Parts: sequence; structure tokens; C-alpha cells
Amino acid sequence: MAARHAITLSSRVQRLPPNPFAPLVPLMKDPANIVLAQGVPPMELFPLAAMSVTLADGTAVSLSASDVQSAQRYPPFAWGPLLSWCRRHTAEVHRPPHATETGGGAGWDVAVAAGSMSSVEMAIALLLEPANDQGKGDWLLVEEFSFTASLDCLASVGARTLGVPMDRHGIDPAALRQMLVDCQRAVAAAAHADAAPPSLPGAGPGTGKVPASLDRMPKALYTIPVGQNPTGGRLPASRYQEIYDVCQEFGVAIIEDDPYYYLQHDGTAAGPGAAGAVATEGPMAALEPCAEVATVAPADVWRGLGRSFLSLDVDGRVIRLDSFSKIVAPGFRLGWITAAPHVVGRAPCAPPPRGLAAPAAPAAATPRLFILLLWSHLPL
Repeated sequence: MAARHAITLSSRVQRLPPNPFAPLVPLMKDPANIVLAQGVPPMELFPLAAMSVTLADGTAVSLSASDVQSAQRYPPFAWGPLLSWCRRHTAEVHRPPHATETGGGAGWDVAVAAGSMSSVEMAIALLLEPANDQGKGDWLLVEEFSFTASLDCLASVGARTLGVPMDRHGIDPAALRQMLVDCQRAVAAAAHADAAPPSLPGAGPGTGKVPASLDRMPKALYTIPVGQNPTGGRLPASRYQEIYDVCQEFGVAIIEDDPYYYLQHDGTAAGPGAAGAVATEGPMAALEPCAEVATVAPADVWRGLGRSFLSLDVDGRVIRLDSFSKIVAPGFRLGWITAAPHVVGRAPCAPPPRGLAAPAAPAAATPRLFILLLWSHLPL
């Protein structure tokens, strides 16, 4: 039985041909083989033999010989431990409920990205059609006040935005639903040229109004639910389900841009990961732990973290964007995307060899450093 997906990929992503290097990857990973198609020097000629760092508290961290070697290869060869960590971490923190239609495993996966903005660009490429000859691209819902760099990125591909009204808590679910009802009316009117246009004055970001010229339904909602940029707001837990239900009703995907998620501790409410519990049954139980970093956090680390749209995602409509920039160091240029497998599998960063922007050395070091820095040395 074919799986049904809530997210339809953009036509430009669907046109991507199969990766011709995929069959060569096992050969490339075997050091006994010399694969000239890689276009790299022999590994024994790599200049670095050892790598170690000293943390601010004096802790010394040394990379294994294999990690040092991986750090000098193309990034996808260094991503293995990091991807394993991200999968385990996501399962423990968010416990995404979305499974494949047949129940044969987790209905989500992760991919590495070169920081937050790289993730935003990937999500846009995955979902939105570029502007046509008339300069008209897909419509996207955004918070009426939103991150300028993301808006610039949307503008660069010709995307058109509709600003969803907010209050001091963030997106107003009732206003979001009304906007989508108005969108349906406008699209229906556009499909019948002889029909009277809907009475929907105003248009554009920040107005809460839908233009009569709307020619298609918005494809997704782009939101920064925690530490919202620029308002600094935090979406209340009760609104996550309301907003998700509205998007589900109208067939709208959700781009959950959440780089500040780990900075919202208040010492009270437990997060969606049930205090870091590991799943022992269901889709998450099939995840393979990373040998070096199987234990990602002490049991009480997740207290104070809020909900997430990913934790509610029953049908794979959420693309979640996370970043190490706000919790380890921005210079690492590393983040990760979580979404349905067919989305992650087509992400421009999906290895190999497309999207080599995420650097190899931080990817090789990050799983251990992340645990040491965040779980062991930061006061949570």
C-alpha cells in the first residue's frame, strides 16, 4: 500500500534525478578501495593526524582517529554519528507520532543543514514553486511580524506572503482559521471570472486581510514559535494543537523554525519528550542509538521545555528546523531538519553528494561536544 503524505514537494525538487553516486557510497566508505570518481587525495595524505579541543571549564576532548579522518572528507562521510544523535535526540524530546501508513517504522527522518538560514532555504525549495513568467510564486502564511532574512529569502524566489494576525502570545488561531476561510473564498472567486469578487479589502503581510487576487491556497505556514523574531514571544502550549488542527483542516504544511527552543526553560512544565524518556515500543523504538552518545541527557533535562508542532504531527505536515548556533556556537554552521522521509530524502542537504555546505569537521565533533557543553556544563 502506497504511503499518503501531507506534504507535496515542489516540482523542481520532484524533477531531481536519482543520485548517480549513491551506488558508489559503500565503495567510497571502504578504505581498501580507490575510487577515482571521488576526486580527492588518498586519505593517508590528509594533513591532520589528530584533533583535540579544550572546553572553557578545562575539559579536554580528543577526536578518534576515524573521526579526524572523516572530518577531512566530504561532509556526508562525517555526518553518520551526528545524524544518529539527531534521530535519537528528536525521538526523546519530541516523540513525533507520525508513522508510515503500514506502521513499519518512524514516519520521519533528519537531515543535516548548515545552520538556521540554510534550513529555511531548504524548506522553501522543498515546498514552494518559483515565480512564473509574471513574477507570481506560491503563497505562504507568515506571522504578521517575521524574521527579515526569511522574508528576504521568500522574496528571492517570488513567494507571496500573507501576514497572520498576532497578539502578545503569538499567532491567533481563530484569526488564522478566518484567513484560510477567506483564502478559499478568494480562490473560488478567481476560478470563476464572472463571479463577483469577495469583499476582502487590504492585502499583504501584517494586514490580516486576503487580496481578491489570490489565485491559489497558501502552501504552508512559516512560524517561529519560541523567541519569535522580532517580537520575542513564546507561543502558549494550548495554541500548538489549535494551530495544527487549523492547518490540517485546510491542507497547509507547517515550517517550524525553532532555533531558540532550548532557551525557554522555566523550571515548571515538562516538555513533549516526557522528561527524556526513551520509547520502548512503536516507531521510535526502531531507532538505532549512536554507540558513543546513546545517552543524550539526564532524565530531568527536558523540564521547562514547551511543546512543538513536531510532537503533534500525526500526518507528516511539519518541517521542523533546529540549530546548534544558539546553544553551542554559531561558527559551527550546523543544524538539522526533521520531516517525513520523502521530504528529508529530497532535501538539498541530503547526503551524498548534494548540498555540501555543512562543514565536515564540526559534524564529526559536534555529538560529543554538544553533550559535554549543554548537558554537563550549562546550568539548566
